[in-house]
Amino acid sequence: MSRKTTTAAAAATTATAPAAKKTTKKAKAPRPVVVVKYDGNDVKLQLPQIRLLTALAASKHPLNRHTLSERASVPVTHVMGFTEIQYATKPNPTLVMMGLAKAEDVEDPDGGRTERFWSITAKGRKVLEQVGK
Repeated sequence: MSRKTTTAAAAATTATAPAAKKTTKKAKAPRPVVVVKYDGNDVKLQLPQIRLLTALAASKHPLNRHTLSERASVPVTHVMGFTEIQYATKPNPTLVMMGLAKAEDVEDPDGGRTERFWSITAKGRKVLEQVGK
């Protein structure tokens, strides 16, 4: 085969090949940025923390860990954390430490185990109003 026929054959296959599809990426919705004052520093809330506050605000009663995890689609132990300040890291304090949620331990009346329930505070509701803006 001569060089001219090879180039002509290549040109013919290129012309008949389907055009490559252009993929357009969907623009992601901007993440809400909420800054809360804690211990004299500005702390940005993470998206899972905002989901937890939304789930707590939607409920009329305090929620336990499993129900809250289900409604917020977030592992609660990661975000709610311990209420004692010694266990939390400085850059990522918990919702309870910032005063956005409160935890209360409720004992089973039959003498069973104690279960922790979370609810939203007035400060937490104000922060959720900032998210809606």
